[in-house]
Amino acid sequence: MTAYTLTVAGICPVAHRDAANRMLAGMQHGPANFSVEAGPDPDGPATHLVLAAPAMLSFAEDLAYIEAGIDGIEGEEQASIAEVLAQVKFAFAPRAGHADTGQELLAGLMGEAGLVQIAPSDAP
Repeated sequence: MTAYTLTVAGICPVAHRDAANRMLAGMQHGPANFSVEAGPDPDGPATHLVLAAPAMLSFAEDLAYIEAGIDGIEGEEQASIAEVLAQVKFAFAPRAGHADTGQELLAGLMGEAGLVQIAPSDAP
């Protein structure tokens, strides 16, 4: 059995990409989580970046810990984390065993936000 029992989807405004990626990297979840462009128009420009991936329960627990413990962090770091958490949206679901779970979860988040994925510039 895999440790990746959840699917996570997330939406992050372009302006907060670096801070959100640093926060997730600090949680040991890699440096470039938000990398797929999205916006209200499929031809761009990007207003947000999105992610959809299998996740361990620890990912959700880490986020909950940061959200609950933000009062214990002081100064500029607290303001930065609070701003990122206010702007970034995450959704979690039990992993159903097929790759489409993350895309379905992400499609729901993007639909609520009025976003669509922007085609890569090298696409025909």
